[in-house]
Amino acid sequence: MKIFEFDYELDVPHITPEEEEATSDWVNNTSRFFDDRVILEDNLRSLGWYEIGFGAFSIVFANSKKSSYVLKLNKQPDPGYEQYVNLIHEHPNKYYPQISDKKLLKAGEQNFYVYLIEKLQHISYRTSRDWSEALETIIANYSQPISELFPDGVPEFIRNNNELMEALKWLRIYSRKFGFNIDIHDENIMQRANGDLVITDPYSMFHTFNLSHTGK
Repeated sequence: MKIFEFDYELDVPHITPEEEEATSDWVNNTSRFFDDRVILEDNLRSLGWYEIGFGAFSIVFANSKKSSYVLKLNKQPDPGYEQYVNLIHEHPNKYYPQISDKKLLKAGEQNFYVYLIEKLQHISYRTSRDWSEALETIIANYSQPISELFPDGVPEFIRNNNELMEALKWLRIYSRKFGFNIDIHDENIMQRANGDLVITDPYSMFHTFNLSHTGK
């Protein structure tokens, strides 16, 4: 089910055969991706979207006329994020963000992938760090009693929180099933206006612990 609908069409020009011939193959091959990305970003800006953040795979845009969501533009396919979106749609939970289906946008010779995501708020670094470390501890040791994982006292946001435990359970299941690493660091923890914690992007292909072949 789609949570959001795109309400615009991008007018993205394509390279003509004449322009293609006028430039060497080497220049085309090395610069086309960057040129196409600039074209796409310029189109987004012309529609009122402005950049508010970026990562290894994506750029995030906001729009002052669209206060309830932001736009995530993937510069290349991100299998971990795509699988997280599938998880969210199959197992809704308040600790996951609302995310639209993936939309394909073409610019020149390149494909770009975009999502609309509910607009969330940042948390203080110390709080997000403490929360993310606690969540990763639980996922890495899911079969152990919570009280043993936190001998100095279970954090209040975790205590008797069955819905959060359900959210972490499915994050672990999908990590093991598809071979993604869990990567819930401080920048991947945000919150709604009502204070709800939200895990924004929990999977990585590159680092932190991998649950695909370990544990139960």
